[in-house]
Amino acid sequence: MLQRRTVPPRILWIATLAIAACSVDIAKLRAPVVKDASVSPDLGPAGGDSADPGVETGAAVPGAIDTGTPQEVATNAPDGGLGDHADSQAAPAVDVQTGNDALGAGGVVGVGGAAGASGTGGSGGAPGTDAGPSDPAGDDSGLPETGDAPADTPTATDDASSIDAEMEPDGPAATGGTGGSGGAGGSTGTGGSGGSDGPQRPDGPSHVITEFSVPTPGSEPWCITVGPDGNLWFTEHSGNKIGRITVDGSITEFMVPTMSSTPDCIVAGPDGNLWFTEYGGGRIARITTSGQITEYATATAGGKPTGITVGPDSNLWFTEYSPGRIGRLAPSDPRNPTSFSVPTTGSHPSRIVAGPDGNLWFTERDGNKIGRITTAGQITEYSVPTMNSGPYDIALGPDGYLWFTEETGGRIGRFAAADARNMTSFAVPTRGSSPHGIAAGPDGNVWFTEYDGNGIGYVTPDGAVTEFSLPGSTWGSGSLPESIVTGPDGNIWFTESGSNKIGRITPY
Repeated sequence: MLQRRTVPPRILWIATLAIAACSVDIAKLRAPVVKDASVSPDLGPAGGDSADPGVETGAAVPGAIDTGTPQEVATNAPDGGLGDHADSQAAPAVDVQTGNDALGAGGVVGVGGAAGASGTGGSGGAPGTDAGPSDPAGDDSGLPETGDAPADTPTATDDASSIDAEMEPDGPAATGGTGGSGGAGGSTGTGGSGGSDGPQRPDGPSHVITEFSVPTPGSEPWCITVGPDGNLWFTEHSGNKIGRITVDGSITEFMVPTMSSTPDCIVAGPDGNLWFTEYGGGRIARITTSGQITEYATATAGGKPTGITVGPDSNLWFTEYSPGRIGRLAPSDPRNPTSFSVPTTGSHPSRIVAGPDGNLWFTERDGNKIGRITTAGQITEYSVPTMNSGPYDIALGPDGYLWFTEETGGRIGRFAAADARNMTSFAVPTRGSSPHGIAAGPDGNVWFTEYDGNGIGYVTPDGAVTEFSLPGSTWGSGSLPESIVTGPDGNIWFTESGSNKIGRITPY
């Protein structure tokens, strides 16, 4: 005869305690909701006819290709048609607020063993979760020169692509849960370990981040600057275009004449136009505020121009990543550029800026140096203290110091032009974030992008660093922010090369 076995009251009491010990109060998260609407610009009229081309076969002088018709490969274009250029109108923004960090869950309580046997230890707690915020002329190669053609009427498109996310700097680390206690009965089981901490970023003021989608898919917006017309202008690395965005988010694009030119950096010139480098085309180009583009060959055959700035002599100065030279071009005489060799071979000069001392300063990405060049072409180099730091971008800060990003070193460097041998640097909290672009902010701080960290940060004059995560991005993937600048509206603007957007940060 089978007998029914009952559970002794003592065991029921122990089980009740075990269930009670497992109860952990978990805070709910509210992650930023990022709505990314697609852009479907209407087709513009067929591309405008250019004027009769003229061919100039002058002596060995750099050439110019002059085009007056801004063109865009229109999205959703039937039969692969070409529009002249497209405007996108920003839609109303949506505000999203972030939540708080959640604590890691506690370990599971161990279960007691039978009489005389060991109890089983409790399992570890779950990791804590971070819910913080988220002039035309022939060239050396005899290229033809085409006459100017008037730009056709732009085609407007409704772009419901802007999204506002109310962002706070990432919150403090989540605390791991408490390990469970050992089981009762027999020998005591081992308690579970606590949950691990979530990622942490410093505290700071809140900001609103708004993003605007670039009409051309996969265009890879790269560098951005403020134009003389009160708009912001940016290059499209893969789209082979120059973009213009108004402070309310309306975008217009202009096609670069040379195919696969890889437009890189752009700057407002002293002549009322904008000038940009063509890394793939080996040229320096000028674009008027109405979108007319003229290209000029550099003095170096096969050169790869990258950074560009206006010098104290009102000339345009640019870096040639390869073969490692600094170029100079007068806007009034672009047919006669000059270049100067950087002493360190293979240093790959990247970005350049005018200093407060009347000289030009540039980064040497693979030489691990900062270079200074006088307007007469004399170059002096200074080693960066951090080994293999990969100095990338450089800017004049609001405090009169020169600031630069250390891409592989993960730091922000600073030095005085009068004492460049004594450099100071500040670590960016997020490891492997690859700080790229840098610019003086309107708030007295210096702002920078984190290319691989998918964030934006700023550093105060005394070296305190604050970071912001971009909406919908995680470390190592997503937005890939590259260049940054203070806009004419007093906000911070930046490019997102990975997510194909232009971003804006507005403090409040």
